[in-house]
Amino acid sequence: MTPLSSRRLGLACLLFATAVTSSWAQIFPGADRLSLVIKNDATINGAHIALGGLFGGDLNLTGNIEFGNRLGAGELGLYVGDTLTANGNQVALFNTDAYVAATAGSVTFQNPGLMLSSDPLPMSVTEIFNALENESANFASLSSNAAVAQASYSINGNQMTISTHAGQLNALNLSDATAQAFLANQNGNIIVNGLSTAGTQLVINTNGAAGSTLNFNTKTNSVSQSQASNVVWNFSGFSTLAFGSSADTFRGTIFAPESAVEWRGNDIDGQVFASSYSSSQSREVHDVVYHIEFPPIPEPSTFGLAALGMLGFAAATRRRRVVAI
Repeated sequence: MTPLSSRRLGLACLLFATAVTSSWAQIFPGADRLSLVIKNDATINGAHIALGGLFGGDLNLTGNIEFGNRLGAGELGLYVGDTLTANGNQVALFNTDAYVAATAGSVTFQNPGLMLSSDPLPMSVTEIFNALENESANFASLSSNAAVAQASYSINGNQMTISTHAGQLNALNLSDATAQAFLANQNGNIIVNGLSTAGTQLVINTNGAAGSTLNFNTKTNSVSQSQASNVVWNFSGFSTLAFGSSADTFRGTIFAPESAVEWRGNDIDGQVFASSYSSSQSREVHDVVYHIEFPPIPEPSTFGLAALGMLGFAAATRRRRVVAI
């Protein structure tokens, strides 16, 4: 192989090895068309779900519910992997399709598209949540990634101020006892500075002891609805996330693939990824899809390509020196 071809091989390997990134679009196909993604069971007391709902287990309704008014006809508005129990309530689908493995009692579907007889998912619910748990670990790693700007916070009375680096991807760790005690404050309010600048994104990592419960009562609605797609709350370790009524409208995505989410707040401007979900009030989940641009992170399988690229450059350089002699 000539020195030039060695250098080209090295360059190609290095470019491929450093081009591997992770973002929401790569979790699983259709992730950006879903508002609620729940691994197991859900109980919902009426709701307006702007995009689709995916429930791997049972879905129990205690009020009328709407799915997919922001989707196009023929898109998947509802997926229930086990049993849908409507308890006499209506399920509006806005001409979107639905897959329901089984029903208990009568169910009235309003304006349905196709009622699918075979599972339409491109991968199993277990595989989807394996991917979501990996994504949660990726989010958590941002708090120790030197290539990611680290946001900071301060608390003054009932206000937490989060300071970001404008125009960059930011990570913030709120796993300490002080921060989590503030999140339980019913009179608390979170202010985030810098989100109005284009390109500013924020991942908030909150980790708890295995099997613990996090009470989330503080408000996040100082973040505007247009900014909510750039904010992800990544929860890990907790068995239960209990959002109280004082939480008001939540701005940002709730990323908690291993936790049960108990929702008592107002509306949600973001997506919800959870192990299970319950809501005792009729609420809305709006069509706000999170979008976080990760820095380039080589996967383990690409390390060999990077090494091969370096060897290619080394070989080409050595040969060039021999020729020069």
